[in-house]
Amino acid sequence: MERLQTIRKYANIALFTYIIIYYGLLLLFPDHKVLIADLFNPIGVFSSICIIGWSMKRQLDQYKKTWAAFLLGNVIFLFGDLLWFYYEILLKQEVMFPSNCDAFYLISTFCYFIGVIFYINIESIYNIIRTSLDLLITMVALTTLCWEYILMPIYHDVSLSVMEKLVSLAYPITDLSYLTALLLLFFTYRPDKGKSKGNILIVAAFLLWFIADQLYSAGNAINIYESGNLIDPLWPIGAWLLGIASLWTGTLKPDADMKSSIDPSMVNTRPIVMFLRIMVPYLSFCLLIVVVSMKYLTKDPLIAGIVIIALLIIARQVFTLLENQRLLFTIKQSNQSLEESKQNLEVQNIWLQKLNYLKEQEAQTDFLTGLYNRRCVDHKIKTLLLVSNSIL
Repeated sequence: MERLQTIRKYANIALFTYIIIYYGLLLLFPDHKVLIADLFNPIGVFSSICIIGWSMKRQLDQYKKTWAAFLLGNVIFLFGDLLWFYYEILLKQEVMFPSNCDAFYLISTFCYFIGVIFYINIESIYNIIRTSLDLLITMVALTTLCWEYILMPIYHDVSLSVMEKLVSLAYPITDLSYLTALLLLFFTYRPDKGKSKGNILIVAAFLLWFIADQLYSAGNAINIYESGNLIDPLWPIGAWLLGIASLWTGTLKPDADMKSSIDPSMVNTRPIVMFLRIMVPYLSFCLLIVVVSMKYLTKDPLIAGIVIIALLIIARQVFTLLENQRLLFTIKQSNQSLEESKQNLEVQNIWLQKLNYLKEQEAQTDFLTGLYNRRCVDHKIKTLLLVSNSIL
């Protein structure tokens, strides 16, 4: 356990040092930013591979598939970075869009998403259905907006070749998979002591990749992105965070310091998390309604009434769900109070039993000598007489 703590500490220090040096060199030597980026990106991803590879020796069986998928994703991503290095540094060629590197980056995204599917843990069929519905509502709304404002313009862009269109369409779709993974982690989040830090680090990694992809796509769309951009460190930093997450999730054996950890099924989710879980599907649906109404509101006045009624129904539903959650939270608090009172009563009962036993001993023995007193002798004689009479 001490060795694991040491590895965590040095991994955090190394990541902080990596970020400072990487961004420092990019800002101090802008004329060599391409070389700096092409060198430091593989270093960051390779470090993550080493950390995950080391942690997998200590992983519990239920997490080995998760980190195997994440490790494979990082390895494939590293091949993409090395190929990028080969083109730009060794061949001194500009990496065109699309390129072979994009294939590796897109495949790695699929591995990361599979890793998240293995990682999440849903205990009951009710939670599976609820999570699936919340996720579908949110993703249908976001996918519709993505289709209307990102995918369709790319599809109808006659200036792009077929291959350019396919790759340009693939990146927004993979970004949706990042977003889906983030929502899965959010909807299935539980404040389990054995996974909370790992959850946060995995979410941070996927969020960084999502932001980096959005900035990269926007830069490509207006032809301002070039290698060595300030967004380049976000990808290896995300990979490094994923590696550190492997040191916090599933790396403790049952006989380690988590021996007395809380059962995840018994952990209460925080109220703020419950509130956000309720609001995310409805907010995404409201966003879609507002966008649609802005486009078609002037064409038909009936749409205005439908939109207003739909928003009012959603508001009423949200209010009802929040009220139910408040009642459930109150019931949970009452149950916890009753459980604590029960435990206190049991402790007091044990203490009273011990006290009665001591008082009984004091009543039957002499204070100075510790010998049985006359009261005890009379009691034992009466007991023996009763036993003998019953036998006769």
